[in-house]
Amino acid sequence: SMTAWGSYMFLYRSLTSKYVTDDEFFAKAGVSAIASVASSSISTPIFLIKTRMQVEDRSGAGGPTHYTTFSESLKHILKTSGVRSLWRGFSAQCLLAIPNAFNLPIYDALKKHRMQATHKEELCLLYTSDAADEEESADLGGRRIITKRRSRR
Repeated sequence: SMTAWGSYMFLYRSLTSKYVTDDEFFAKAGVSAIASVASSSISTPIFLIKTRMQVEDRSGAGGPTHYTTFSESLKHILKTSGVRSLWRGFSAQCLLAIPNAFNLPIYDALKKHRMQATHKEELCLLYTSDAADEEESADLGGRRIITKRRSRR
């Protein structure tokens, strides 16, 4: 979901830029695990409510509906089960943080290796004017994305 990935990517990039140098693979994996657990703590209540709304909607039992809107669902869960019940399934998400912690650090390492092997850097710039270089650009309805390559020296 947007909440989970958005918070994860924000935390991962913020923490790696502040605490990790480029060559520290396991430090990046640790930061990724921390970001994953933090992201799960934010998104687990949202996923729980969404799932309950979907299950109740599909059951069609004809009984009272408690999960019609997000706010009504939240009120019902807090009233019947308490605050801690919003994080049901959080422990499973934390276990998934361990293998998933290596995804972005592996990607970053492979990308760095490829960039060093080709001795090139790719820059992707977004221009909003029509004064962009026509040879290496893509028109996106008034905006252009230009990919320029430059050799490392």
